[in-house]
Amino acid sequence: MPLAAKLIDCKMMACGCEFIGLYASKTDSDDSEIRLVTGLGNTYKCSGAPARWGEMMPKIVYIAHQIGGAVQDNVRAVLRICRELHSPEIIPFAPYIAALQYLNDDVPEDRLLGVTANREYFRRRVMDEVWLAGPRISPGMRDEVLLSIKYGIPVVAYNPRLQPSLDAILREADLT
Repeated sequence: MPLAAKLIDCKMMACGCEFIGLYASKTDSDDSEIRLVTGLGNTYKCSGAPARWGEMMPKIVYIAHQIGGAVQDNVRAVLRICRELHSPEIIPFAPYIAALQYLNDDVPEDRLLGVTANREYFRRRVMDEVWLAGPRISPGMRDEVLLSIKYGIPVVAYNPRLQPSLDAILREADLT
């Protein structure tokens, strides 16, 4: 029986295995034997089937925003941005907001715990994109841009006034 094949981008599918290639199964409707075939003919078992082939998953967008200084005002600003962005297509992601409920940003040990956790989200590529928001790029946001570069996560200046600063960081990182 010939295999059915479809070109897919698995990163946008429910499996999230970040593979772009051909999907092949026993039949068009059989998702029990999911294989991804590269142009060289190598075959990889996919980590899981999407709910429906071709269904796009919402984009998880990490909201990078200054927190230090006027912490409560900045938290309110991030929550407002999350509320504005949240839609069927976009899931805003600001895990540091939860951490600030039990960690004190003014206590160095607490801040280090939060920063370390944040770095882990980047290392694991939990988000699809990083969007820069707020009035300026803080040192912490700069670090998040550099982590994004390191792990191949696209960065967008949600606040267009931040684009020149983002461009400068990219130049420094020699990526423009």
